[in-house]
Amino acid sequence: MKLELSADNDKELTIVGHSACGGYALVKSEDNQLVFKKRCGPEFIFNSNFYLGVKQPVSVVVTHTLSKTAFYIDGAMFNFINQGATFVCEKSLDIGSFSDQKDQIWQGSIQYVLIYDRILTQSEILKLYK
Repeated sequence: MKLELSADNDKELTIVGHSACGGYALVKSEDNQLVFKKRCGPEFIFNSNFYLGVKQPVSVVVTHTLSKTAFYIDGAMFNFINQGATFVCEKSLDIGSFSDQKDQIWQGSIQYVLIYDRILTQSEILKLYK
């Protein structure tokens, strides 16, 4: 997906995720860091160490298995951990906000959200970026 943050603020904002507790979420943290986590619990939180700049578009891919989670920024692997989690993905997929948390509405643009049921290869991720 392609992201652009329109204004700096100190709130966690939803980018994309499942609305049910136990589902996953990709969010912008209070300090503008991209974070991939399990909703409604601290069992799994991966801080990417990538910080979004205001009005600086960026291409983001997250890959996730039970044993590894990785962030790709602009087609290249940026950070990973050898840890994963099981997510419950039985409710709706929300883009830009969660239906139950209207105070976390994304402030900027979100384009090209693609979700796959398999792990993409590095060459596929690079091709999506270009």
